Amino acid sequence: MPLSWFGIIEPMYSRHDFQSIFDKYEISARLFVDLRYEQNTIVKYSFIKKQGASITKINEFISQKNGISSRVITPTTRVFSSTPYTLDINAFISTLIKRAKATNQLFGVKQPLQLSKEKTITGDFDFFGYRPEPEHAKIIGNNILMIINENLPSTSRLILDVEFNEKYMIYTNTEGTLFSKREPVWMVSVKANINGKLVQYRFGWVGKPINFPKDAFMTWIERTRPTFELPVMKMSSVPKPEEAVLTPEAAWSIVHEGIGHAVEADLVLHGKSYLAGKLGHKIISSNITIIDDPGVETASNYQLDDEGVKARGSLLIDEGILAQYLSNRETASELGMISTGNARTPSYEHDYYVRQSNLYIEPQDASEEELLENFTGLLFSNSMKASTDTNTGEITIMFSHAIQFINGKMVSWIPRPILKGTINQILGDVLLIGKWVEPSAGYCMKNGSVVPVGSISPMIRSKITDVKIMEGIL
Repeated sequence: MPLSWFGIIEPMYSRHDFQSIFDKYEISARLFVDLRYEQNTIVKYSFIKKQGASITKINEFISQKNGISSRVITPTTRVFSSTPYTLDINAFISTLIKRAKATNQLFGVKQPLQLSKEKTITGDFDFFGYRPEPEHAKIIGNNILMIINENLPSTSRLILDVEFNEKYMIYTNTEGTLFSKREPVWMVSVKANINGKLVQYRFGWVGKPINFPKDAFMTWIERTRPTFELPVMKMSSVPKPEEAVLTPEAAWSIVHEGIGHAVEADLVLHGKSYLAGKLGHKIISSNITIIDDPGVETASNYQLDDEGVKARGSLLIDEGILAQYLSNRETASELGMISTGNARTPSYEHDYYVRQSNLYIEPQDASEEELLENFTGLLFSNSMKASTDTNTGEITIMFSHAIQFINGKMVSWIPRPILKGTINQILGDVLLIGKWVEPSAGYCMKNGSVVPVGSISPMIRSKITDVKIMEGIL
């Protein structure tokens, strides 16, 4: 059944109506209350290529859901509640305020968290001026399939997911912050079997379909294509390497897991980060500088976060030294900092969490030829599963494959290797960093909340003497 479009459901209330709801109640200065209305639209197509140019569509999906949520913060209490969108928003807020007032009366004259330490943005924001059409997802999918047919004709099986998600949001609070915004996000996932070898690649962008990052996709194809003729070897048959080369996506995955989560201020404050208390300490090779920047044009590009704070780049690692934590307004207040603009939530059903946006690893000056010159070891590519213990900093990542090199020449294809170690064991002794970066994208889950994240990294060559490498099973 073909997808049909039933239009964007506009709320019956404007952002000014939401503010007027607050004005009806006498809210104590010792309370912070905010309100969020959201409408989420998802359009998704999945294709499967079985043989030659023959394409079978296996799934198409469209949905819209609406809801409201609110936080209440008192001097000692924090409450989050949400509900599917109802016309009786007044009743929702009235009940919430009464509950909050009753709670707040227990705590005398103490002041609540001071959440307004930085200037927020107010106004209506439609940064990209684009409205989704389900047919656009299908057009993008067919264009990508054409590129794959032309460049990777030996593909025997391919699953392609094209997903569009638009979040429309209205936000207001008792401090007077008031804004609405629209963010259209595209995410494409490619899973392919080529000559019996499994690969996967994901990329995404914000805005119109024409913003599809074709150059980055073609770079991945050109780099991957020569490996498909290699013989397959098991990890158990390969000598443990002393060095590794990480493709841009592989390097980013390691940094995302090993550093990105550990610098999220809510984990730091709750004693769940091995980087707590480590500001100013050297934690990684001095060759590496890392920035989180929502302004980079990937699937995690935004100009203000979900609390209305203007997005800005944050220097996290300065030549190996921990320089900053990522924060939202609430965690920044507790740390005595200013919010970095990293409050993110996928929908009204979820609370605000501190989340990475685009993790950017600064390039240096090594060419790809220099990175692989006389290289004996493994080149890791395309992470499939990843996890981290933020208490210890240990990372476990399974890649779709690694390529074995001997004296700078490709020798074999190794399926599903698992790399396990701390960030310092993997990137504590970096030898070379590439001079070009490749943007990619992925999803990140935290407390059941999934948001798109962007990855921007060069290739990296590093010593991995103390890192465990195992054979993975799907």
